[in-house]
Amino acid sequence: MDSELTTSSSSPKYVYLFQREYASVDPALIHHIGIDEATTFVRLVILNRKNKMTSVALINSPKFVDIGFVQMLKPIVNYNSNVDLDVHLIGGFMNVLSNV
Repeated sequence: MDSELTTSSSSPKYVYLFQREYASVDPALIHHIGIDEATTFVRLVILNRKNKMTSVALINSPKFVDIGFVQMLKPIVNYNSNVDLDVHLIGGFMNVLSNV
């Protein structure tokens, strides 16, 4: 199956994330990652500089951060603690009620 993905077509391959989802992708198989409708969500992107594996997540609650972070890192660090990562946090805001 993997060989079919890499050799069957030269057209780009996409992964689209909805709310509360994450994906870890191999750039040899996936060319683009799409995110949409992430109003109050924080977008987290982690890139392994060496092998270019990338994990992307839409996070909207602190209770998902710990386990989600571990799940995102596992496929891109490949049990190597000496890997260089680029980490980007995008969006989100403090949802505080004011007494005005």
